[in-house]
Amino acid sequence: MDTKPPHHTIEYYKSEIVKKDEIIEKLFEEVDELKENQQEHNKVVEKLKNEMESLTQDNHKKDQFIESLKTYYNKALDKINNFENLLQDMQQRENDWKKRENEWIKQHDKLDELRSHLAKSLEKSL
Repeated sequence: MDTKPPHHTIEYYKSEIVKKDEIIEKLFEEVDELKENQQEHNKVVEKLKNEMESLTQDNHKKDQFIESLKTYYNKALDKINNFENLLQDMQQRENDWKKRENEWIKQHDKLDELRSHLAKSLEKSL
């Protein structure tokens, strides 16, 4: 049988209740601390998410800028190629003109020679 007086048993249960209350209080404190940590964690995650979105937007803008630069580069390259083609065309025309000019000079010289020969022939025949 239980030899302890009933008063001692009540004190024991009271102390157990106090211990459990302390444990419950500590658990509530830990839960509050965990909630605070979770809130801080959520803030960090949200901040990282915002930074990621910002970086993604920046990368998108940079990609667009690079595409724009590529377009300008290709247009400039096309213009350079067009100028090179135009230069080649102009050089070819200049060469053709010089050939025609040389032919004209030769024909002119032949014509002068023929006139001179004709003039001499006419002088002899007169």
